[in-house]
Amino acid sequence: MEQTLSVERVDTVEIVTMNRPEVLNAIDATMVAELSEHLDRCAADDDIRVVVLMGAGRAFSSGYDLRTLDDDATRLGPTKMFEYARYVHDFAEKIWRFRKPLIAATHGYCLGGAAEIAMLCDLTITTESCVFGEPEVRFSSASPSLILPWLVPLKIAKELLLTGATITAQRALEIGMVNEVVPDGDLRAAALRKAQVVATVSPLCAQMHKKGINDMYETMGLLSSMRHHNVLAAMVDGTATEEFRKFTEISERDGLKAALKWRDDQFKDLENN
Repeated sequence: MEQTLSVERVDTVEIVTMNRPEVLNAIDATMVAELSEHLDRCAADDDIRVVVLMGAGRAFSSGYDLRTLDDDATRLGPTKMFEYARYVHDFAEKIWRFRKPLIAATHGYCLGGAAEIAMLCDLTITTESCVFGEPEVRFSSASPSLILPWLVPLKIAKELLLTGATITAQRALEIGMVNEVVPDGDLRAAALRKAQVVATVSPLCAQMHKKGINDMYETMGLLSSMRHHNVLAAMVDGTATEEFRKFTEISERDGLKAALKWRDDQFKDLENN
């Protein structure tokens, strides 16, 4: 049984829930391995037509677990960080290449690498109170896969990735990050309803349309651009910038919550004016 996932089957829909609620479903190596393996099993199971990805507790996910980015990774320079960036990319590509329809159902927080996973899914259903963004840039950490510019207009992608600002679910809908916003509390039912509609379509037809659309984006350079971003991300994450040193120092001395508060406090007055 997986340590970080819970699984439920409803007819031909598999509901996979990230289950680390005590850390807002932060994505660690165990979760990556278990989710990758479970998706492989879902792909091989003809009784499963659609997979829904959710998060337990108060959030879909806060992103990659920052507590894993310690001396064993970020302080070893760009070479080791390239290996980490490649590992993150391989997981993103696993989500992208999953051959069956994959729906993200998000609530609470959908940040950093988790926001990118939701964008890499075929459809995204979200609640009214969900918050999206890639705030990791505010302590000098790179966007994990740089999928955002493929979904939203250029100016908006640059604004979000140059400021690290977060946005509301309604704004995410307006710019094309998500497909549907539903009332808080209705997420599971809405996601399951959408999944059952997709599951009613012939599996061959759904899978071939997904492949055809993905192939079009890959022809335009989506995967090669994501792979090139690995190098750029390694350069950022493997460099001890002033911002990253300060974030790490506070995190080690006072804990991650204190470091996140320091990160956000720098922008409070600027964004509230």
